[in-house]
Order: sequence, then C-alpha cells, then structure tokens
Amino acid sequence: MELFSLGADRDAYTEDDIRENARALTGWAADYVDGTGWTNFHFDPDLHDNTNKTVFGHTGNFDWRDSCRLCVENPLHPSFFVEKMWSYFIPAPPSDATLTELTSLYTGGSYAFARCRGDPHAQRLLHRPPIIKPPVVFTASLMRATKPFIASKYWTNSATSPARGCSIRPTSRAGTTGTGSTQTGCGRAGTSPTRSFATAASTSTTARTRRPRPRTWPAVRARSLG
Repeated sequence: MELFSLGADRDAYTEDDIRENARALTGWAADYVDGTGWTNFHFDPDLHDNTNKTVFGHTGNFDWRDSCRLCVENPLHPSFFVEKMWSYFIPAPPSDATLTELTSLYTGGSYAFARCRGDPHAQRLLHRPPIIKPPVVFTASLMRATKPFIASKYWTNSATSPARGCSIRPTSRAGTTGTGSTQTGCGRAGTSPTRSFATAASTSTTARTRRPRPRTWPAVRARSLG
C-alpha cells in the first residue's frame, strides 16, 4: 500500500487497515527444494483466514483478490499511482490540471495506465522535458549516448566537468542528421556560451586513467627523520 498503491503520509490507510489486509492475504504457500530454494508458490484455501475483515471501512470475507481491489478502489489511489508512474518518465511533477486529466484517463480506462501513456499532452512533455537537467542526470545521459567505458575511478572528474554549472537544451541545426544535438550553455565569464554535445562527449571519454604520481615533500621528510 505504501509503495505501490496509496503512498505514505496521505491519510489513505490506518494501522488497522494494514493488519486486516494482511489477514486477507493469508493462504499462500510454497515448496522448498534443496538446491533450488522456494518454488511452486500457490494459494491454499485451507490456510486462508475465512473470517470477516474490515479494510478501508468495508467488511467482508476478503481474500487476496479483494485486497488488490480494495487498494485500487481507494479514492486516494489514482492520484498517487498516476503521479508515481509519471515520475518514471518525466523529471518534473505534473501540474494540477495535468494530474486531474491523467487521473480521469486512468480511472475511466479500467485502471489501465497505457491510456495515460498515450495522452498527447504527456507525449509532448516526454519529448521536451520542462526542466534543466541536473549535472548527474546529464552525465548519465551523456555516457549512455556516447557509450564510454569506465576505465578508472578518476573518470568522474572529466565526465562531470562539462555539465557543472551548465544548462542543457535541445537544439536543431541545419545540415545535421537526426533529431538535433544537445548543447550546454555555461554562464561563467570568459567561457564559450555553448558547448556542443560532441565536445562534451569527447571530454568525458578522455578521462584520466593513470593514477597521479604521489608528491614527496623533502623538507617534511627530513624533519620527520630527525
């Protein structure tokens, strides 16, 4: 309930709802096989609690099917689930209007999120995220696109330097193939206003792979040796 259907700190359920719902989920069993572990998970009606349970104010002899149904039919489920799924695709939270629209699509489509995914407004946002990428997200995207391999622990110094303090924006240039290129606009004085994706990729793939030579301090050494 907390992770996948209702969320925490939303007053969607109580401790009693958790305990009663756990009783509805009784009856599952499995077989242990040496060398394999637990297998053959199945529902055994003889192990199920067949007494009445009260979940979200509803009372009945609920089983695991009812447990899932009651969570999905909870009034606070649609908004939580839609916003959670939205966060997997788009890095900015939806507006109130967008959340209301997608929630209606979700509930009106028999709780099928595929209808939300096909929504034209969601598709537009998927192709043009409304926020600036954080440096770590930009670096991950950069490495995914250029496929550099991590050869040493010093790759982060070079890989993150192009993104540090820069904004990311998609651009389309005439004479290029594909859908465009990604550029970073750096606001520091004395630097180029934009750094092309290719330049950033080249910088990230030429990360230092040699361990820096340790410095020696003769004066300190002499004093320590007396």
